[in-house]
Amino acid sequence: MSDSLRALVVDDSGATRLRIKSILEKCGFGIIWNSMTGIESIAKCKVLTPQLVVINVPDMMGVETIKRILARDNTVKIVILGRPGQESYIGEAMLIGSTAYLMEPFKDEDMANMVWNIFQ
Repeated sequence: MSDSLRALVVDDSGATRLRIKSILEKCGFGIIWNSMTGIESIAKCKVLTPQLVVINVPDMMGVETIKRILARDNTVKIVILGRPGQESYIGEAMLIGSTAYLMEPFKDEDMANMVWNIFQ
């Protein structure tokens, strides 16, 4: 993959954002930003135009964030993170155009393989 690949990681947990950043760096992403909230991530996507957004979708606000990101740029690849009990939000996010999802807890190699498959 190319160093020109850009990603945005959206999660309210700093530890999770750092972990995902590390995985994406190993996958060849050259520039990785992070965001704590959906509103912040929408603004960052407008300015930064990432090719990948990894987003935690715990509720309807997460689904609405994805709708707004895709409305602006329907070429961005979106990977959803979710937990058991959030299946309805994950399902809705997939229906509106998200690329893939991972259930937490996940292994680093599972995310890396998913990203490799999306961008190969």
